[in-house]
Amino acid sequence: MRTTILNDIYERARRLDRDVPRQWFIQQASNLTKAPREIIRENPQNLQTSVDIGRLYLYLYDPKNKRKLPYYDVAPLSLILEKGTEGFIGVNFHYLPPQLRLALLGSDPRTILRSKEVKPLMRNYLYSNVKSRFLNILQEEWDMVSALPVERFQKQSKSYVWNETLGEI
Repeated sequence: MRTTILNDIYERARRLDRDVPRQWFIQQASNLTKAPREIIRENPQNLQTSVDIGRLYLYLYDPKNKRKLPYYDVAPLSLILEKGTEGFIGVNFHYLPPQLRLALLGSDPRTILRSKEVKPLMRNYLYSNVKSRFLNILQEEWDMVSALPVERFQKQSKSYVWNETLGEI
């Protein structure tokens, strides 16, 4: 089932009464101003209590060692690579600027995992520190959802984090 936050965009496109290019949808998504908690709450039909490998999720997170971290994202948008009993490894796309997220998420998931950009985005997450259910993002909406300005970095600005990440690639 489609993500509810995008319903407004789909409705605007329908009212235009013409074919709308995918880029228009992405631009509209980048202008939305809803908080991650609100987006998660508004999409109960797509919420899960656990993760599946190869799926993309938005969720709230409170890192165990946040005092030691130079910065962190409390609303990761993660593609799940591995999962275990205590936690999982995810590629958090918020560590990239939106244009690079779009380029990466617009490609085949197998290509994403082989990309050199992925390594600096990989994070270990503990289930005990997840503070919401997982919002499962449908693959056909990955590019639009990646444009949503919902990254919530703590201790540093998003531009600082993006520059740091780009320096690691």
